Amino acid sequence: MDTVLLHETGIYVFETKNISGAISGSIEQKQWSQIVNSRASHSFYNPVLQNMGHMRALLHKLHVRLEKTPIYSFIVFSDRCTLRLAPVSGTFGRGDDCWRLLHLSELKGVLKESMMKRPSIYHSKQLETWWKELQSCVNVDESVKKSHAESIQRLHHHN
Repeated sequence: MDTVLLHETGIYVFETKNISGAISGSIEQKQWSQIVNSRASHSFYNPVLQNMGHMRALLHKLHVRLEKTPIYSFIVFSDRCTLRLAPVSGTFGRGDDCWRLLHLSELKGVLKESMMKRPSIYHSKQLETWWKELQSCVNVDESVKKSHAESIQRLHHHN
């Protein structure tokens, strides 16, 4: 996971994809594709599923249950790519707009709208407790990041 925003309306988890070209895939597909200059094709793990894994790990770390926690997934793509994806948002079966695919230039407006339509449910004390809990996960050593990236790559290329 790239960024977590702890807010009075819920937990917002961001996965960023700094890539260019045409991006295609669907929520059901494990692998999505990136086509650059109509020649080079590259596949990558479905970022919606990737961020779902991040969200589960985050909730486990914070000792909260998914069904009791408003948590929202934003998959943010570079403005240099074209998204050929459908749908661009979904619910994870929870009855709310829980995940969203968007370009970086859309993020500020979409996030503001998302926060404004939801009620405030967390007090600053709860948010601070979670923030402290997450500090051990911030600025991890480069070797840990590399090991994590390699294990993800192995896992998703063998499935």
